Amino acid sequence: MAKGKSNSKNAKAKRARINGGAIVRSLVGEGVEAAWRIGTVVLVLTLVVAWIAGRSSLQEAAARGQALAPVFVFTPPDGVDAQSAGVPAEVVASLEQLVLAGWSTDPFDREALKAARAVLLGSGWITSIEQVRRHPDGRLEVECSWRTPRAEVHPRRGTPVLVGDDAAPMRVPSDLSAGGLVKILDPLEGAPMDEQGRIAYGRPWGLSDVADAIALLNLLADRDLERTYIASISVRDPERMVITTTNGARIVWGGPVDARRPGEASVQERLGLLSSTLRDPSMNRSGPTIDITTGRATRDVRPSP
Repeated sequence: MAKGKSNSKNAKAKRARINGGAIVRSLVGEGVEAAWRIGTVVLVLTLVVAWIAGRSSLQEAAARGQALAPVFVFTPPDGVDAQSAGVPAEVVASLEQLVLAGWSTDPFDREALKAARAVLLGSGWITSIEQVRRHPDGRLEVECSWRTPRAEVHPRRGTPVLVGDDAAPMRVPSDLSAGGLVKILDPLEGAPMDEQGRIAYGRPWGLSDVADAIALLNLLADRDLERTYIASISVRDPERMVITTTNGARIVWGGPVDARRPGEASVQERLGLLSSTLRDPSMNRSGPTIDITTGRATRDVRPSP
């Protein structure tokens, strides 16, 4: 009997130890889980507080004017900066003002960056934008390629329009003159328009006559003839472009440089004849129109365009 009672007590003690161990393990497990939950909550709260603090500091910087008046940095991926592209400082300043007019004080506002891109491309002075970045120190970096001013187009109706080498219009600030550039006169069409009936700056001219005149200008520039002698090119008749010199002489060149018409001399022949004509004071003067299309300088008896 004594031995039976002893075994029973031992069994109860063993079960107690097992149950006690299970309870301890359970309590420890619950403690670890609770501690993990508390740690997670603390971590999340810490991150939220840090994010709010960082956002607040950026917003405070914006309130101090950092985001309202960013320092513009135009980075040319092609290595041609604004000055090298012939972009006046007044134009760069006007572009900055256009961007600032729609700028956001919220440093997290990505729509402001998209709007800046649209405004700059819509000016016609920039051909492409690789990216627009806002830096924490207030710099607004625009990685872009500039459009070089090439000529001033005078449509048959409407106001003169500045164009680049690709015949795309460029917006000129009201306080800036496009003087000094060769004029392209009387294209068959006016400037390209957008859906609202406004000039579509940055969109090339619809017909090829303006581009043909620019191609002729580039050819004359290669011979050092443009800057000294050329005042304008009329494309009223695109197959019979007429050059007016700075001395008032009118010289019929002919059609586009890349499309030789029957009866026309070669481009090189006409270039040589034009060069000698421009340098001859007896011919480079106001008077009857001179026709060089056939390779000989003759007086043109047809009515001037």
